[in-house]
Amino acid sequence: SSRAPAPMEDSAPAEYAARGDASVGAEPPPQRQKSRGLGTSYGETRYSHVHSTSFRRANSNPDVVLSMRYNDPQGIADLSSIRGGARRPQAATQSGSLRLSLVGEGGGVLPGAEIGGEVYAIGGVGQRYMIAVENHTNERYEVVASVDGLDVIDGGDGSFAKRGYVVDPYTSFVIEGWRTSDDTVAAFRFSELEDSYAERKGKGRNVGVVGVAFFQEFDPVDYHELHRRDSADPFPNRYAPPPPARRVY
Repeated sequence: SSRAPAPMEDSAPAEYAARGDASVGAEPPPQRQKSRGLGTSYGETRYSHVHSTSFRRANSNPDVVLSMRYNDPQGIADLSSIRGGARRPQAATQSGSLRLSLVGEGGGVLPGAEIGGEVYAIGGVGQRYMIAVENHTNERYEVVASVDGLDVIDGGDGSFAKRGYVVDPYTSFVIEGWRTSDDTVAAFRFSELEDSYAERKGKGRNVGVVGVAFFQEFDPVDYHELHRRDSADPFPNRYAPPPPARRVY
């Protein structure tokens, strides 16, 4: 936990620091409080139905990993003053035809910023948000997601080995919260750092980041064999060819 700096032993209150006839100056303006940052709480129960389906990964490692950090406006301003950055209209990032964004309760994408080459979403304490995933390809993907370093389905440490959600070709879906059953989730809500789900579990090291890993589906189809069969000719020769040459012994 952070600690306030200890006062220097040789310092004295301002009213006693004056010498001679000098009058005591006015109190300095209060310093701006630095943001401690946002976390994500274990919010209210919401209906969100899922069902099981079969999916076999083509590889044990993901094909694409997307991540996005988040903070409140003050935290974004503090970070921008150090690293430099610029506002961007939406908190969204993508790789090829796969896209990640954070959306608010009304479905609109949250405002964002780009700082040090990383995308940040900007939110406030108590604000509900959801993770939006878009698949603009002709393949299915399994999507494993984490918030603050915790898996969104089982609440444990985030890992590529965890199970995920399956997104069909040319579709999108939203992850509304921490999965609590086949029919319910605990909503994602921005919170004070100490009220975050991760911090309350004693795992606050990775607070402030959302990640999604996309796994391509294993395809058992042999496309070479399909092409061979598709191009098979029932009458490959139109005319009788000459016989092979006579063997000479």
